[in-house]
Amino acid sequence: MKTSQKQTKETKAGFGQIGFPSFPSFPSVNPSVRLALSGLVDGILAAQRTGDAARVTALEAEIDAHVFPLYALTPEEIKLVKGTK
Repeated sequence: MKTSQKQTKETKAGFGQIGFPSFPSFPSVNPSVRLALSGLVDGILAAQRTGDAARVTALEAEIDAHVFPLYALTPEEIKLVKGTK
């Protein structure tokens, strides 16, 4: 028996299959938010090139302000994401 045939039989018998957890779908983002996020990411990349850590932090906070509502995060969930108490 060839290797590929053996692997097929093992898979059909239930061996060799890997299960992955299901992930929620990504939220739909309107074009204006997508454009704003893209601009913020470009700003972060530029600030990183110049070593402007304060600007990176500020832009990341702006991204958070756009993303958290997309996932309808509660204040408690936002604290978890940010790692604050």
